[in-house]
Amino acid sequence: MNAYANKQKAYNRLLMIYDQQSKEFSVSKSANKTGPHTVKAYQRLRNGIDVVYRVQLSIDYCDRNSNDMKSSAAIILEPYEPQMRQQSHESFHKGRVTFIDERTQTVHFMPITHTMPEGNYMVRFWPSQFVYNSRDHIMNELLENQRLYRFLTFPPPLDESITKEQYLVVCDLAMTRCKFSSKRYNHEQLAAIVAIFAAMQLRIQSKNGFLLPFILHGPPGTGKTTTLVEACRLLEAEDDRAKILVCTPSNTAADMFAYELIHVANVKPTSVFRLNPLTRPTSELNEALKDIVFIKPNSLMMNQFGIPPVKELMQYRIIVCTLLCSTYLALSGMNGQFSHIIVDDAGQASELDTLVPIVGLIGRRDIKVVLAGDPRQLGPVEMIEYFKKNGISSSLIERYETNPNYRNDPRIITLLRANYRSHPSIIAVPSRRFYNNELHVPADAQRRDALATWKALPKQGFPIFWHHVNTPEEKELDGHSYSNKGEMAVVHDYIKRVCTELCVKPSDIGVVAPYNYQMRRLRRLLGDEHKEVTVDTVERYQGSQRRVIIISTVRNNEKDALGFMMSDKRFNTVITRAEELLIIVGNAKVMMKDPSWKEMIDYCRKNEATVDMPSEAFLFSAGEATNGQAEASDNDDEEEEELVQNGTMDTESKLREKASSSEEEEEEDEENSSVVGETTTEEEEESSEEESSDEEQESEED
Repeated sequence: MNAYANKQKAYNRLLMIYDQQSKEFSVSKSANKTGPHTVKAYQRLRNGIDVVYRVQLSIDYCDRNSNDMKSSAAIILEPYEPQMRQQSHESFHKGRVTFIDERTQTVHFMPITHTMPEGNYMVRFWPSQFVYNSRDHIMNELLENQRLYRFLTFPPPLDESITKEQYLVVCDLAMTRCKFSSKRYNHEQLAAIVAIFAAMQLRIQSKNGFLLPFILHGPPGTGKTTTLVEACRLLEAEDDRAKILVCTPSNTAADMFAYELIHVANVKPTSVFRLNPLTRPTSELNEALKDIVFIKPNSLMMNQFGIPPVKELMQYRIIVCTLLCSTYLALSGMNGQFSHIIVDDAGQASELDTLVPIVGLIGRRDIKVVLAGDPRQLGPVEMIEYFKKNGISSSLIERYETNPNYRNDPRIITLLRANYRSHPSIIAVPSRRFYNNELHVPADAQRRDALATWKALPKQGFPIFWHHVNTPEEKELDGHSYSNKGEMAVVHDYIKRVCTELCVKPSDIGVVAPYNYQMRRLRRLLGDEHKEVTVDTVERYQGSQRRVIIISTVRNNEKDALGFMMSDKRFNTVITRAEELLIIVGNAKVMMKDPSWKEMIDYCRKNEATVDMPSEAFLFSAGEATNGQAEASDNDDEEEEELVQNGTMDTESKLREKASSSEEEEEEDEENSSVVGETTTEEEEESSEEESSDEEQESEED
């Protein structure tokens, strides 16, 4: 246990060092290609000393740095003209971000020195210490109370006082007696709802009396969140002692969960509170949630999210927040006040972040922890290659599923199998590759064949096809991302045809581009005419879906290198975003290198659902193919060369040394030899750090 906690603490601190070090070198590099940016005084406060400034950023800059902007509490500004440095006698200025207006691409901030010269500056954002401090606090708590938390980090065998057979009988009986809000729930969903609702009565526990965490494995489109919302509704309505904390990795997911509680499950707004990060702009507030948040004026006379007094917080039956935002509750003394702690989308959060609300607020043994997610889709993003290869940042739910005590035991894990989102043809390949062919579309699901009669489909009734495009990829100048102009033209054409020939609203169309460079160029190409079409990366589409999904695979080079496209989890995530129509645009010969993409190409070819597809002989002329062991070419590791040049590689070398020393410490504790599961696939290991930077990393946290 000591080795486990110390390793996680070291991991957290090294992440902070790496994050800060990497930003030190970004001020005049790729993050500021469109700089400098204009800074002007915006508002002088009543005290006559402090001034609020406004910096005007470009759309391109915001696209590149949206993660850093949202998660940062500070802004660093370096004077662009030499005379400005001489005038202020400062090489850079640091300010506290007070407001971010995404509509106008402006950031309001207060400089630490009260005033600063107006003019042109190079800009970067500094990571908030709140994230790292929250994690560190939790690991200290875990070290101090090891006996209490051991069952969470290393789940022990179950107490067999209730056997599997007995549990299933009791569970079936409970299903007939619970007052569900609808008859739409299938058997697996009902089993999960009962397991959560009746946790205190069923008492599925370890031999030393701790209630064991329950896992809800929800593949895409199976109604995972719907199931959790119904469980919360039942608890709020039927159990006066229940007090529930619901945590998610992102603010977007937390907003959606709170919305479902109020406007779908019809839970009284007076019972629900949506706790927001104090640094989150109030402009992001969904109007439908205005009655369940707390907003107050700050020292600048601007509205900001706040935290009600503890007595008021204690009155709410359900609190919804992000994982790291739960630290506010722990610091407010609400440890041990909840009966249930539910983590939705747990597969997208690191083990360290998932432990923040659990360790911080569990307080006693009679608390039911629920982890819901899909470890077979994209998980937490790891920026440091060493940790990626050693699986240190895998999700907690993924590690639980590899625990022998959690395998195929209906008392502590339920797999949802009914897909309500997608056309059966769309989920066929993911079901075979990742879910033992168990996913199915139930008979009572909404029919998804409205677009399956489109005349442009190579095969009528089969709403998937692959359009082969053989145009070369282009690497971003002074950057590390990729684009493909030929694919952009094809994607644009399909968007226009889908809108006109199928009368699909632009807002129902999604374009997934794995690289930021392709994403930005596609957005500019679509312009105002199709501005409602969502163009984004795979990571930002997690948890979302559209009637029509168009995928641009981008990659096409002489080495047939795929980079981070060679990932089962990435493939599974992107394919399952589509509801009624899936169009894949890309070079089939290159994508054949990956086993998952090869199976999709074979699936389309077998069903005669291809456009401009070359012959089989040409496709297989690529040589070494698809055993899952193929190595990605080094063209995706080009950022490493720049890291060497600007000094950041020195930091990573130190990280490897420090992490290695942590491993030696862990080896002293034989009990924990399996802490770090071998969860990272070889395909994911081949991802470059630049490409990882395209991914979402706690984009909505503080």
